[in-house]
Amino acid sequence: MSALSLKEAVSVAVRRIGVTPDNFSVLSLAEREIQSVNPSARLVGYRNGVIYVEVESSAELYEIGIHKSGILRRLRRLLADCRIESCPELRFFLKGSARPGARKRGPAQN
Repeated sequence: MSALSLKEAVSVAVRRIGVTPDNFSVLSLAEREIQSVNPSARLVGYRNGVIYVEVESSAELYEIGIHKSGILRRLRRLLADCRIESCPELRFFLKGSARPGARKRGPAQN
């Protein structure tokens, strides 16, 4: 096993969570809007137009879920102002349970 340089390690980590130069501004705006509702919420990944957000407790998960439509409304307005066309989907999870790299599961096959 070869050792990675710091530059390579950071590059691998950034790709793993789904950040690219193209979507960095979207994630920055989303993080600002999400943290205006819950300052402890953390963006943990971005895959296929979905931003994965983790919160500390089930109470915070419930509260941020209540505010989801308002967050998306403000985010759409900010993205339109920046001339960014698509608005990502938001998914909220308890800390440690988000799996942005996992494949979507469909209905069970018999």
